[in-house]
Amino acid sequence: MPIELDWSKTGSTPGDNVAYDNKTTGVKITHFPAIHDRKGSISYKLEWNGLSMIFTGDTKPNYYLIQQAGGLTVLIHEMVVPAEVWAMKNLHITNKDQVSSQVWNAAYNYALAVQNSSHTPQGAWGYVLSQIKPAPKLAVATHFQATDDTIDSAMKSIRDHYPKGDVTIAADFMVLNVKSSGITKRRAVVSDWAWYPVATIHSDVNVPKYHNADGSSNPYAQIDASQAVPATDPTTGKVNYKEDGY
Repeated sequence: MPIELDWSKTGSTPGDNVAYDNKTTGVKITHFPAIHDRKGSISYKLEWNGLSMIFTGDTKPNYYLIQQAGGLTVLIHEMVVPAEVWAMKNLHITNKDQVSSQVWNAAYNYALAVQNSSHTPQGAWGYVLSQIKPAPKLAVATHFQATDDTIDSAMKSIRDHYPKGDVTIAADFMVLNVKSSGITKRRAVVSDWAWYPVATIHSDVNVPKYHNADGSSNPYAQIDASQAVPATDPTTGKVNYKEDGY
């Protein structure tokens, strides 16, 4: 039975952020805000039999997660390459000097805007992990643009902030067997002849998902940035992480 959840609840009032609670099986699911383009996005926390998991979905680094993830068994958190790398990949180049400054600036600014409104750069994720106490037993980066030349860079960025702790980057068919005694990472074997549905093309044009009151597109119109972890601490001026850093 579908229900509507209040995205703004954080559990500050006991029970206000419960999505599901089965007293018979012991399965409990709570939620808390994610910062992804608009007010309304949420992350989920599953607890069962002494085990726990958070799936953040797409989100900027935020304090909600840091407050919820202490002592977690598995943290599945999104991560993206730095905007500079993202732009180069979109342009299919290896150096920004291979294109005009006009083309480069357009591609870079687009990638940076998407990152800053919605996503967690690889260095920022390492910083977030360093702030979670106790650290999760396993941290899994998902939604990452994983290629042969991005994995090493990402792991270096993470380890610059989070030198210890089990970290992996999600790949197709990854399977995690989670027990109180430990976590096993495996790869599923699937059929080469599976039946896939045909995609449906829709021709109707709707109001953009993120928009101003008049319906015009604005990806920042509904963003809730009050709990975002800043790249630079506004009080001390200390750099927490580099938005574009490798």
